[in-house]
Amino acid sequence: MAYRDFQHFLEVLESKGELRRVKEPLSPTLEITEVADRVMKAGGPALLFENVVGQAHRLGTSNPMSAVMGHASIGFQPMGSASFPATNSPESGPLGQDAQRKHRLEADAT
Repeated sequence: MAYRDFQHFLEVLESKGELRRVKEPLSPTLEITEVADRVMKAGGPALLFENVVGQAHRLGTSNPMSAVMGHASIGFQPMGSASFPATNSPESGPLGQDAQRKHRLEADAT
């Protein structure tokens, strides 16, 4: 089935009972991941988070890889000549910060 646009896709999922809208405010750092992980492992429906608080993700931008690496822009170069900016440590960037926060939470729980 072809969909007219993303909104049409959501309408079809919702009409089949395969979409749940999450209206509670959740942080994109760990909270949404935790909720999505639990729902997926339970075989649950697709989720649409309608009230994301905190820093917005950049995966919808023209340069999503830079968001993952924690840099303003990595630019795009022909294959074989890519030069990625170095990070200060494995813990730098948004993914490293999440790992540090998760580690602290786990340490506090014990």
